[in-house]
Amino acid sequence: RVVHSEIGPASEGDVLRASAAGAAIVTFNCRPPSAAVAKEARAKAVEVADFKVIYSLLDEVERRMLALLPPVEEVSCLGEAKVLQVFEMKGANGAVIAGCKVTSGVMQPTSIVEVVRDGEVVHEGAMASLRQNKNIVKTVAAGAECGVGLEEFNEVQVGDVLRCISRRMV
Repeated sequence: RVVHSEIGPASEGDVLRASAAGAAIVTFNCRPPSAAVAKEARAKAVEVADFKVIYSLLDEVERRMLALLPPVEEVSCLGEAKVLQVFEMKGANGAVIAGCKVTSGVMQPTSIVEVVRDGEVVHEGAMASLRQNKNIVKTVAAGAECGVGLEEFNEVQVGDVLRCISRRMV
């Protein structure tokens, strides 16, 4: 937010206001502050920045404002696969493997997997395994079939959609 605005170079009053608000002083096309103002700004740890190009000033203000915003989680879908068949693993504590066909993007074992049933996410978790023709693989592209094992989720059903997602803070 803007604490104060006026024309002319930065003054000692500006430094005191900026110090109290925890703000910086931004000027456009002004002469440098006097020695007393510069000394006061250093003593109060207030940054005084002058810009000669208005676009540079606007970019700097935008950068500072964006830095104040809390980080936002960005979720992107890497790929989707439709469950065609479910295979129960013998002697594996009821574990199941979802026989899938990748419908879009890629499936990757390092991704987070959402299990979508009737348009609702019923589970989100890690992938335990990704196999193609009994071989462990790192990716499976659209159009190919694969077997997907999920950690801590054995209720996969035929018709479910497995969605590989990536999350990052921006």
